[in-house]
Amino acid sequence: MKIFQYSCKESNKIDTRQAEAVLRKKPDVIFFEAPFDNKDVELFNKFPINKKPFGKVKQYQKMLLKVSKKYRWVKSDILVFDNIVKLWKSGHDVKLYNVDGPSGLLKITIDNGWNRLDLPKRRGVHFGWWVYIYLREKVMSDNISKIIKKLPDDTVVLVFLQKFHWLNVKYQLQNKNKKDIFKYYFGKFKGVSISNINKTVDERCPKKLIKFWNKYSKLI
Repeated sequence: MKIFQYSCKESNKIDTRQAEAVLRKKPDVIFFEAPFDNKDVELFNKFPINKKPFGKVKQYQKMLLKVSKKYRWVKSDILVFDNIVKLWKSGHDVKLYNVDGPSGLLKITIDNGWNRLDLPKRRGVHFGWWVYIYLREKVMSDNISKIIKKLPDDTVVLVFLQKFHWLNVKYQLQNKNKKDIFKYYFGKFKGVSISNINKTVDERCPKKLIKFWNKYSKLI
């Protein structure tokens, strides 16, 4: 299996790297960094290559255009779908999957203003943010693992997760045990141990985040 990862720079400019990769790599599968409970793109998988609903693609792109008024880089996704349509029209099928955490989890960073912080990418900084990141990447790795297990060995996969996430997701995909996962994400937080992390989450995280911790964490 060939797996290629491409990021999209979240800025006021359009990033064409992912769109260009679609035509260059001609993937069989694409994983998107979007909530898995949004099934819009997966609906296209149900249609055979000669009956793809191009009108629905246009509707989806209109939605992206509306979102791009606030987040300009989302226009990059419109170009991605332009090129996916080109592959479909050429007879090359490509399956699409949203693999990120659920919408409710993704909203937590906005509700708490974490999206306005200088991203604390160093471990040991901002406990709640790292709980949020761990949970998103746990869901990503679970979703990707379930799909990849069913794919033929010669499948070409494009991973449209940010490189930061993909490096962490690849670690989780190695089927690490609880001790390894704890050390990787939380080992540098002073006073936090694998034996007290659940209590620490209860004490230091928003209630909505605790709910997702109880549902998805491997460390409970």
